[in-house]
Amino acid sequence: MGAAVNSLAGAFEDGELAFLAATSKPELPIRDRVAWHASRSLGDEYVVSREWRRADIAILRGSDVVTQIEAKAMYSFDVLQQGGRQAYLKRMIADAVKMSALARSDRYLLSTVTDVRGNISESIRKYVVKYSPLIARAAGTHGSDAVQHLSRQRWSRDLEDTFGGETAVTHVEGGRVWGLEVSVDVFLTGPLTGEEHTTASSVALEASAGLT
Repeated sequence: MGAAVNSLAGAFEDGELAFLAATSKPELPIRDRVAWHASRSLGDEYVVSREWRRADIAILRGSDVVTQIEAKAMYSFDVLQQGGRQAYLKRMIADAVKMSALARSDRYLLSTVTDVRGNISESIRKYVVKYSPLIARAAGTHGSDAVQHLSRQRWSRDLEDTFGGETAVTHVEGGRVWGLEVSVDVFLTGPLTGEEHTTASSVALEASAGLT
């Protein structure tokens, strides 16, 4: 899966990812590029499926599922605050549980964090660039250059604390659109193990109880 994620750096035309990520969450385009790369590179022995029994991506050998991937998309302002990170972690924990219920296989979590930098002009602020007020507020509070660094640092730490194991981070430059610089950090966590699953479930219970 790491090779498929690393391929994202050259998977989009110049400015394409900037346009997609500034106007909507890029979860589906990124998921689809990862699935397509995996399908091309794995050969005829494997079948790569999207939306397999509600799993975002599944890799099958014959009728057996060998790998499942669930994806979540967010923006840098989402993960600057603990409350935002906890909300997304709980959703990812639910995805990990869902994958265990669907099939016995390797399980990965793919999370994307979009960062938008620059002055968002008034003509596109309200209806074109997604979440413009929250992007501007984060930049005003932390400084535009610091937002991405802080979000990457905090999200990496929480992924490790919650799921254990290793999380690989791939930085994808999206290019420019409407004078804005857009990039996406892609976090691949896994394969998850039984121990990591238990840790994640404990975090979910603590978060629900307001203990974290």
